[in-house]
Amino acid sequence: MRRQGARPRCADAMNKERTQVLKGIAVLFMVWMHLFTKNTSLYADPITILGKPLALFLSAGMSPVVYFLILGGYGLYSVYQRGHDGNRFRRILRLYTHYWIILAIFVPLGWWFVGANRYPGDLKNIVMNMIGLGCSYCTECWFLFPYSIISLCSVYLFKIYDRFKASHLLVATFALNFATSTLLHFYGESHINHTPWLSLPLVLIHFQFGFALGAILKREDVVERLRMFKDRNSIRNWHLAIMLVVTFLLICMVWNTPYYAFFAVFVVVAVAQFPTDNYMSKALGYIGKHSMNIWLIHGFWALHIFTPYAYAPRFPIPIFALTMCVSLLASHLVDFIARPLRR
Repeated sequence: MRRQGARPRCADAMNKERTQVLKGIAVLFMVWMHLFTKNTSLYADPITILGKPLALFLSAGMSPVVYFLILGGYGLYSVYQRGHDGNRFRRILRLYTHYWIILAIFVPLGWWFVGANRYPGDLKNIVMNMIGLGCSYCTECWFLFPYSIISLCSVYLFKIYDRFKASHLLVATFALNFATSTLLHFYGESHINHTPWLSLPLVLIHFQFGFALGAILKREDVVERLRMFKDRNSIRNWHLAIMLVVTFLLICMVWNTPYYAFFAVFVVVAVAQFPTDNYMSKALGYIGKHSMNIWLIHGFWALHIFTPYAYAPRFPIPIFALTMCVSLLASHLVDFIARPLRR
């Protein structure tokens, strides 16, 4: 019996290769945004647009968290449609195994280069960072714990989602997202972010919009339906590429639009139409396979422990390339250590 709200399923165009490509794009956005919005005084950008350095201007179009939420919602809803998910605890254990290996590598380096007060700090600090509920070692890892909770609870969330039409679910989760965004914007730094029991529920509510978007894309077969629409109307991939670039630049000009998630949906469904047998897709897919590690590693290198070395090239492209190379090399090391632990 088909679940409420589900449509007859088409062949899924969002295969593993396309998912890895999208993860590659998302993690490139993440690294670029973190590098060039947090330390604007540490790099020199000779090009400015609308009074902003080009690197900072482009960062406005890069909000990586929503991509991972959409892809997570899409992938987990696919599993949910197939029936029992027996691997959800194993997925989270794998995620945390990689995270703990990364801590084992970088915390001693932090102790050596930064100091024992922060790395490792007191017992409470160690425990909070090990859990992921506090991320003082690397604040960019804040996404780990709430995403793990959502992933573990995904079956129950999807059962709730399936009670609603797509339009009603979008309106409800968008309203919750907007409300929590407002609270976090005005009271995040002063009150909420320093109180885990208060920030965690708000973040979990905030995440529902992106996660629900991913589930709706799968439930309503949006990617496949767009492919059929594109074929019927002779829309070429280069048409979609031009639309993506123009929309991206408009987003950069608006800066922090609350509607960014809809642009992320457009990126996901558009990129899912592109072939995966070209060099760019293969490169993005390679980066996507390491996206989890890069997300957890790049902040240690560039923003917390080795910042002077990370920004030594001075200009955005070399800084970005250096950070990606270091993160990928470290990711291969983490995978090498983790491989025997997964047996």
